[in-house]
Amino acid sequence: MRVVQITVPSTPLGTPFNAEIERLQDLLKVANAAGVQLSIRTRPAI
Repeated sequence: MRVVQITVPSTPLGTPFNAEIERLQDLLKVANAAGVQLSIRTRPAI
């Protein structure tokens, strides 16, 4: 069994909290419909 996962970056510091919540809720709806796990990268890639 395979798990498909997509990692999205968090929004920049200073982004309104409610705007980020709405963005993530929208992404989660799409991911759930496609059977994809969604994760959020909170640190810059090294």
